[in-house]
Amino acid sequence: MEKYDSQISDVIDQPWRMRDFVFNDPSGVVWRIGHNI
Repeated sequence: MEKYDSQISDVIDQPWRMRDFVFNDPSGVVWRIGHNI
């Protein structure tokens, strides 16, 4: 997503039974998006 200067992390299965990833949008907001597994 270099065109918009944003970054997306890899999807990770967390030890607390959550699958999530982090998205940094062009305005500087950090989004952590996930769901229970």
